[in-house]
Amino acid sequence: MKVCHVYNQDNPQLARYVSMLCAAMPADVVCVAEGDGSTPDIVHLHGQAALKLPKGARLVVSPHGETPGDSRAYATIARSQLEARRLHTERTEVVQNPLVTKATDFQQAASQMAAIYRRVLNSNPLERMDASTRQALATLLNAALSPQLSTANPQLPIANYSLLYIYAEQEGVLPLLLKGLKVMGIQAPPQAPSLNYLPTNYRQPASMEGKPIADMLRDLQQNGPTLLRLADLHRALHDDRLDEEQLMDTLDAEKLRPLMQSALQLLSEQTLLEEGFMPCPPADNALTRQLRKALADHLRL
Repeated sequence: MKVCHVYNQDNPQLARYVSMLCAAMPADVVCVAEGDGSTPDIVHLHGQAALKLPKGARLVVSPHGETPGDSRAYATIARSQLEARRLHTERTEVVQNPLVTKATDFQQAASQMAAIYRRVLNSNPLERMDASTRQALATLLNAALSPQLSTANPQLPIANYSLLYIYAEQEGVLPLLLKGLKVMGIQAPPQAPSLNYLPTNYRQPASMEGKPIADMLRDLQQNGPTLLRLADLHRALHDDRLDEEQLMDTLDAEKLRPLMQSALQLLSEQTLLEEGFMPCPPADNALTRQLRKALADHLRL
């Protein structure tokens, strides 16, 4: 990963701290200079300095005794527990400064800092997925949910498996992801333990399996979509016992047809549900965009 440290260049102690911290970083962390043309994964702001956050970069802030004031920060790094308590910011970590205490050294400080950087990059993984990885996720979910329609096919789009595993776990569909890999006969890298930050209101998604489809739609509307809820709806629409005509009569009576059409559009995108299993045409409209945004945003910090 590339990390750009931004600080007041007129502060010699801060410049020395950043220089020595970068020199001690593990091999997977590359420190780049501000304005050198590189696109950093993380911008680490030290103290108060002018900052234009590059597109796609995530922000980490070390106040160094000053008051942090950037709501975009994924993590705030205090120099001590006392400073951490004073800051009152979310996702505050403590990494002592070896220049002001003998309780640590730069090797240890750099190791702690690198672990925070990794945790920041693992957070809200959907935002960092490229189109190929998103397509791979949908393909694997479809293979797991519709194994009778799938054949062994190792030609899966190139995927960032680390982000796939993290996102699938947060969305409650990791077992489905692993099943999809098995159904498609794909040997993927093993899942490695990883830390990440979650929104303060995050709750592990609960399954809707076994509920009537009308109740599933109301749940989507009231609680927002997750991949697990969409997978449950996908599964219900594949049930051989489903009477589509009776279902649509029920949905029309309860004024749920528009919600079903929007949900079907999401299913076509997220689990590759085919038209043959859709009781009515999908619709990509304002309601669909609202549901799509809710799915994309609910893991944002």
